Amino acid sequence: MWATAGSNPLSFVSYASFVSRDRAAPRVRDSYLVALDSVVSLLGRFLSWTKKHKSEATYTQRRHFLRSFIKSPGVRKTQPHHITVELVEAWLDGHPKWKA
Repeated sequence: MWATAGSNPLSFVSYASFVSRDRAAPRVRDSYLVALDSVVSLLGRFLSWTKKHKSEATYTQRRHFLRSFIKSPGVRKTQPHHITVELVEAWLDGHPKWKA
């Protein structure tokens, strides 16, 4: 199932907000499609929840790290059940300056 600006505004706007660098209204092309069962959709929904229930600082930090994760090779088109420890570790290993 796919979400577009017209078919499922909540998922589309969540994704648009997730990838937008600007805190203002997201600027996205109406033709961009997001799979509702994709990692991107899931993380967008998680960030929507975070923004509603956590502090702005927590939301900003999580958005920063999750944005980096979805830019990793192979993640954007992956379904959540295909995310492996190896995929996450490869992403984390790509950022040696990050601290625990």
